[in-house]
Amino acid sequence: MTVRKKANRLHLPPLVAGEWRCEIVGSANINFGQSVQPGPPRQSVEFSYVILAASLMMPN
Repeated sequence: MTVRKKANRLHLPPLVAGEWRCEIVGSANINFGQSVQPGPPRQSVEFSYVILAASLMMPN
C-alpha cells in the first residue's frame, strides 16, 4: 500500500479590523424551534436563526 500525502488544508486569512462589505448571494433559510428543558421547573426555550450564503470582502 502506498502512503498518500495529505493535501494542504484550507488556510483562512487573519481577521482584519475595518469596514467589511457583504453581498448576499442566495436565498435565506429561516428556522424556528422549541426545546423543553427538564427539571423542576420545566422550561420551554424558543429559538430562531437564519442561514444564508454571503460573499465577504475584506477592507483594502
